[in-house]
Amino acid sequence: MSEGESDNERYWRIRKQVPWAVKRMNGTDQSHEDITLPIASVPAMMELLDVLAREFQIAIPSFGHAADGNLHAIPMRPESMSREEWQQTLPKVLRKMYKQARELGGTISGEHGIGHKRRDFMSDAVDATALDLMQRIRRALNPSGLLNPGKIFPH
Repeated sequence: MSEGESDNERYWRIRKQVPWAVKRMNGTDQSHEDITLPIASVPAMMELLDVLAREFQIAIPSFGHAADGNLHAIPMRPESMSREEWQQTLPKVLRKMYKQARELGGTISGEHGIGHKRRDFMSDAVDATALDLMQRIRRALNPSGLLNPGKIFPH
């Protein structure tokens, strides 16, 4: 610890280096996820991520803001898996991850948004009634569809 640096500052300095260390482990063949859960559900989600990792024979390192329920889980393609196989496997991993988050009272994104990346998984995260309501609100506020087209809902 540097002189005058508090434990909190030291921990944050270390924590901020984690995503970069994970990225160096596997380059671009990984998916940075942003599931958010009730705090009490974080341990169960960690166990479920371990089950998913074993099921699909991949690594899923996880870190984040466990004290507020925001968890960054990063499915990573193993060297033994072709990129083609990874492109088929990743959506299956994400769909199960998102469904498990929902079953634990969470959602698929807490701070990074839905965008194109998670758009096709919205039905796994939100029930049909809530999804319909979101689309109605969007159409009422953005009838011409000019604002963030295709980001959360397909055209």
